[in-house]
Amino acid sequence: QAWAASTAEKLVGYLDKSTASAGDQSNGWYLKALTSWQAGERARAITELSRSLDLSEQQRERSSGGGRDVAVAFAQFGSAFEQMIAWQAELGHPAEAFAAMERSRARVLYDELAHHGVDLLAGLPAQQRMQLREAAQRAETEEARLSERLVAVQFPTDGAKPAATDEVRKLESDLLAARQRVVETQRAIENASRVSPLAASAGRQVVTLAQRHAEVKAEGTLQLQYFVGLTRSFVLVIPSGGELR
Repeated sequence: QAWAASTAEKLVGYLDKSTASAGDQSNGWYLKALTSWQAGERARAITELSRSLDLSEQQRERSSGGGRDVAVAFAQFGSAFEQMIAWQAELGHPAEAFAAMERSRARVLYDELAHHGVDLLAGLPAQQRMQLREAAQRAETEEARLSERLVAVQFPTDGAKPAATDEVRKLESDLLAARQRVVETQRAIENASRVSPLAASAGRQVVTLAQRHAEVKAEGTLQLQYFVGLTRSFVLVIPSGGELR
C-alpha cells in the first residue's frame, strides 16, 4: 500500500509538470485518490478526487467532434464522478453527493446544447459576443502553434539536432499556460451564456441540495434524485419532512 501511494504521488507530480492531456492528469489524480482512500486518508482522497473531476471537465471542454464523440471521451472519466458520489454517501454527506450528481448532469446537458448547434452566446450584446469568441479563437490558435512548435523542436524532420533542454522546457511551460487559457476562455463563454446550465450568476455553480430541499418543502412533495453510473447507481430521497436519505 505504501508503494502504491508513493508511485501515485510520483505519477501526479510528473503529469502536472508535463504536457500530458487533462484526461491523463485526471486519471493520475483519480489513482492518487484511490490510494489515499485505501490508506484511510478520507479528506485527502476527497480533495484529490475533486482535482480529478476538475481535470476531467477540462478534457471534456477540449474534446472535439459531435456530441457522441465528446460523450465517449468523457465516459473514460465518468467513474470519477461515480466514485465521488459513493464516497460522499459513505461519509454521510448528502449535500456533497447531490452536488456531484448535479455537476455531472449539468455538464452533459451543456455539451448536448453546444454540440447540437445551440448558440451559447445568443441574447448577449454583439460586442460581448465578439470579444468572447475572439478571445477563444486567439487562445486556441496559440495553443495549436505552441503544440506544433514543441513537436518540431523535439522531433525535427530536416536532419537538425533536437532542441536544447532549456528550450523544450520553456515551450512545455508556455504550452501548459496556453492550454489553461483555452479552458478559461471556454468557461468565460459558459458563465456569460444565458442558456448554459453552468452559467449561474454565482459562477459555474449548480443548484444546491439546500435549495432543492427548500423547494420540496414549499411544495409539500417528495423528490427522488437518481444517478446511474457505470458500475453503481444511487438514489437520494429528498422529502418535504424528515431526514434526507
